[in-house]
Amino acid sequence: MEEKKLNIEVIENSSFKPELIIPKNVEEKIRYLCNQVHDREWSGTLFYTAEGSFEEKTFKATCLDICVMDIGNTVTTVVTDSPDIVTYRIDHPELLNGTVYEGIVHSHHNMGAFFSQTDVVALKEDGNDRNHALSLVVDNRGKYVARITRKINKETQVHQAVETNTTSYYDTFNSKRVSLEDNIHSTKTNDFVEKEIIIEYFNMEINKATVEDRFEELATRLRNLSTKTTTKKVFDKTNYEGNLYRWYADYKDDDRTYEVPKKESKPVRLKNTDNVIRNLAIQLVTGSVLVGTNNFDMVKWLSKIDTYYATRFKNPKDYEVWMDTIMSYLFIDNAEAQVDDKELKDIDETRYLCEHVYDYIWDIYAEHNIQSKIVDDILDRLLDFCTL
Repeated sequence: MEEKKLNIEVIENSSFKPELIIPKNVEEKIRYLCNQVHDREWSGTLFYTAEGSFEEKTFKATCLDICVMDIGNTVTTVVTDSPDIVTYRIDHPELLNGTVYEGIVHSHHNMGAFFSQTDVVALKEDGNDRNHALSLVVDNRGKYVARITRKINKETQVHQAVETNTTSYYDTFNSKRVSLEDNIHSTKTNDFVEKEIIIEYFNMEINKATVEDRFEELATRLRNLSTKTTTKKVFDKTNYEGNLYRWYADYKDDDRTYEVPKKESKPVRLKNTDNVIRNLAIQLVTGSVLVGTNNFDMVKWLSKIDTYYATRFKNPKDYEVWMDTIMSYLFIDNAEAQVDDKELKDIDETRYLCEHVYDYIWDIYAEHNIQSKIVDDILDRLLDFCTL
C-alpha cells in the first residue's frame, strides 16, 4: 500500500493553559544565571515531571532541575544534545527516574520573554522529534513564557475505485465505422495511506516560587565597575578601527549615499498613545524592553549609539538577527497590547506604531543634526515595517 506523507503543520490549541510549576530550587538557579550572564543568551536542559491529561485539561508539569549547556551571544544560543546531560543525570540520581523528561530553557536577557521566530522553528523541530516538547523562555526581569507541544499523527486510509466503460473502433473506406470493442466494463482500484503530522502547542500558565536575590544590587554594581574605564576613548568616525564601521561599510554598501526618506505628512496621533510611542522608541534604539524611560535622554543616546553598537555587535549577522527579533516583538507580537483596540477600530496596529515611532525618532534626529548609520538603518527598517 502506497504512503503519502504531508507537510508538518504547527497550530495553537487555546482550549486551556497547562500549568508549569517552577519550585524554589529551580527559580533560584534561573535568577542566578540571569544575574551572572546578564548580557548574553544562555540555554540548557530543563528536567521535569508530568501529570494529568490534555483531554481532561488537567495536565501540569513540575520543573525539577536545569543543566546549563551553552552561553551564546547577545542574540542567539545553541541548544544541542550532549553526553554531558547523561553525566549530569548520573551525578543527580533523582533525575534517573523514567518519569523525568527533558525540555529546553533559554534566556532573552534584556530583550523580554517571548517566542521569537527562531524559537518557534526550534519548537516545531523539537516537537516533531519528541512526543512532547516543553520550552521555557526567561528574561532578566523575571518574566517567563512557556509552551508545550503534543504530536498528533493522522493516518487516512484511502480506497479509490475507478469504473470505466471502453468502446473502440476505426473508420474505413466510404466512411464506414468498424467496431472492435463495445462498452467493455472494467474496475481499477488504488489503495494508499495519507499521513499528516500536526504539532499542537499550548501556552502554559506559569506558577513560580518567589525567591529573594539578596545580592542583585551588589552584582549590578560590580558589573558596572568591571566595565568602567579610566581613560576616555574618543570615537572618530573617519578612521575608526573597531568593529562597526569596518563591517557595516561592507554590509550596507557604504559607497552609496545612504539617506532615509522623510514622509511629507505626519499620521494622525490617537489619544493616550504618546507615552506608548516614546517608550517603544526608547526600547527600540536601546535594544532593551527593560530600560527605564522616565529620565531617558534620547538626544544623548542617539549621539553615541554608533559607539555602543560597535562594542555590542562584532558581526553583522548578529546585528541583523537581533534587530529582526526586537522589531518583531515590539511591533508585531506585542502590537495589540500597546493600544486600545476600540480606539484603533480598523487601523493596523503595526503600521500605526511604526509610523509614529519613526516620526518621534526622526524629529529628534533632524532637529539636533545627529549623524548615525545605525539610526539611519533603524528608520529605514521602520519604513519597511509600515508596509508589512
